[in-house]
Amino acid sequence: MIMRFSFIILLIFTLAFTILRTDLWTLIFWLSVALILFIIDFIRYVERFKEHFIYFLQSINQEDFTLSFKETNLQRKDEKFSKILNEITGKFRQLRAEKESGHQYLKTVMDHVNIGIISYNQDGDITLLNRAAGEILQKPHIRKIESLAKIDRGLYDEIIQLSSEKKSLLKVAHDNRLWHLSLRATEMKLESGYEKVIVMQDIKNELDEKEVESWQKLVRVINHEIMNSVIPISTLASVLDQMLNDLDMKDQENELIRDVADGVKTIEQRSKGLANFVKATKSLTQISKPVFKSFNVQVLFTRVQQLLSGEIEKSGIKLIIQMPGQKIVLKADFELIEQVLINLIKNAMESYEGDFGREKVIMVYAEMVEKQTFISIMDRGPGIDKEMLEQIFIPFFTTKKEGSGIGLPLSRQIMRLHKGTLEVKSIPGEGTTCIMIF
Repeated sequence: MIMRFSFIILLIFTLAFTILRTDLWTLIFWLSVALILFIIDFIRYVERFKEHFIYFLQSINQEDFTLSFKETNLQRKDEKFSKILNEITGKFRQLRAEKESGHQYLKTVMDHVNIGIISYNQDGDITLLNRAAGEILQKPHIRKIESLAKIDRGLYDEIIQLSSEKKSLLKVAHDNRLWHLSLRATEMKLESGYEKVIVMQDIKNELDEKEVESWQKLVRVINHEIMNSVIPISTLASVLDQMLNDLDMKDQENELIRDVADGVKTIEQRSKGLANFVKATKSLTQISKPVFKSFNVQVLFTRVQQLLSGEIEKSGIKLIIQMPGQKIVLKADFELIEQVLINLIKNAMESYEGDFGREKVIMVYAEMVEKQTFISIMDRGPGIDKEMLEQIFIPFFTTKKEGSGIGLPLSRQIMRLHKGTLEVKSIPGEGTTCIMIF
């Protein structure tokens, strides 16, 4: 620039001297043309520098780091300038790639966390929704926090009202499934504005585990107290019954003695019945420790089908067992899992008591999704009401006339010993599906 400017000044003085001191008009003409050309070149040089620099700044402002500047066939200073701009652009490109890589890393970590996380800004736009939260809400993509109101109004109100660093427990029921959610909120101020992060965790398994432990302790105490009282009563009633039977025939003709004998016999029978019931309930607290072995689900299905073929044929129910298309191998206690599967199929058979306007069908099938195995038992019975659905796993709760209420709690307990779970989904009037999840 100094050379160009100095040369222009020199041309101006030369032109001025020629005009004032000589009459060489041809020289004056060519000096004037040369001056104009050099001035234009000087302006273009400055404008080209400004244009490059403005283009560079605009690209950075718009986060477009794909631009590049020519570095060859230039003067040394221009080449150095272009090289520096390209290096700066490369640095921005690298920073952007690192930022995107970090974002993808955090997103992957978030999606593999079993705790649901939702974040939304002051405009109600959801900026983060991980996979666990999507599974709880049954919506993998939600744009506005107001959309939660359509899924569950109670959950939406609780999230909006929950203040920072506070916790809340909430029951959410949708898709025929009950969630026990622990909610916690954190509010923060970022450069982009206000953000509220909601952490939701399904603690149903933990609550169920504590509930099972409580029931086991209660059953042990009840069994102990009942057996301590029932056995002496049963023994005494048996002795009295024998003494009455040993009386003379004349004494037995006495109506009062006959009534006493009948009463003692009834006491003995009911005492034995109560003792047998207590022995049956011990299965809730004395489940044998699982012996884990690998076996094919197809072998399990074949064995269960053979064991139940007689009962199924007498009941008039159609049992459809779909053998899995792919090889599904479980590592579990074969006998215990077989016991659970048989119990669930029998429950489905008992649901068909009475007349139905549709075919009596029970379908059993298995599928593998990612690393989880699902064995489903589906019937088309009357279904279970929502209120009863929350109580079916409570020991001794039953809707059957002759049921003990032990089958489902025992089955779920066996599944927990296998680090799995048992879920029941039901639609009244349409049917019930029991799902064994490994």
